[in-house]
Amino acid sequence: MNAVVLQVCSVLLLLSAAMGSDPCLPNHRYSNPDDCTKFHTCVGKQLKEQSCPDGLHFNNATKVCDWPYQAKCQVGGYECEKPGAFVPNLNDCSTFFQCNDVNMPVLMNCSEGLHFNVDTDLCDWPDKALCPRNKEGLIQ
Repeated sequence: MNAVVLQVCSVLLLLSAAMGSDPCLPNHRYSNPDDCTKFHTCVGKQLKEQSCPDGLHFNNATKVCDWPYQAKCQVGGYECEKPGAFVPNLNDCSTFFQCNDVNMPVLMNCSEGLHFNVDTDLCDWPDKALCPRNKEGLIQ
């Protein structure tokens, strides 16, 4: 039994060494962390961006374009509780997410000089919004 385990480990080690650190595996599909309607495929050793047909999102579990409620895609890790809800962008006070009718977060911008206020769900003057981040996501 130990000899079989040792052989399997050796084969896996050789395969991983042969592949190197190249994340692009032939015929694999990868989700786009910034856009649920797009995904990447490996063509040769290059990632190629592709789009799902209108109304569909990339389903990372099945690796195909699917209905949004099946795909359960989250942009940047932001999750909506209900359609129409507002979600603060933790990396930029001047933007926020509004949840669309299929409960997906859509990035929105405040007008120049304003910050999203989590208490009122409106863009507001920075001294009233009390947001501790700037456009680079740094604490001010």
